Amino acid sequence: MQLQSGERSVLAYFPTAQQAKTAQAMLNQKGYTETKIDRVSEYPNTELYGNSSAALSSLVLGVEAYDGPSPLLAADPDASGMAGYSELPGSKSFLLTLVTTADKIDEAVQILKEHGARI
Repeated sequence: MQLQSGERSVLAYFPTAQQAKTAQAMLNQKGYTETKIDRVSEYPNTELYGNSSAALSSLVLGVEAYDGPSPLLAADPDASGMAGYSELPGSKSFLLTLVTTADKIDEAVQILKEHGARI
C-alpha cells in the first residue's frame, strides 16, 4: 500500500479479534472507511487446535508432531502453559490498519485506544 499525499496510516494492535472488530465498527460509524484487520503471529500455522495429533506442540502451537521445527516449537515456554505473562509475542496479534488524513489522526487514535488498542 502506498499512501497518497496528505494521508497517514495508524497501526493498532489488539489482543482479540472481537476488540479489533468493535473498534473497526466504531471507526466506520465515524466515517473512517479504509480499515483492515489482519492476524499477526510468530508461528506460521494459525489454526491452533485444528488437528487431531496428541502432541502438545500440535495442540498449542498448531504444528504436526515431528514435522520440521516441531521439536523446537515444543520447547517454547508457551507450549507448556507454565510461562508467566510478560507481554509474550502474539499477545496483541490482531492488527487493525487505518488510513486517513492527517487532521483526523488524533480522533482515530483516541477511538482505537478506547477499545484497547496499542498504537
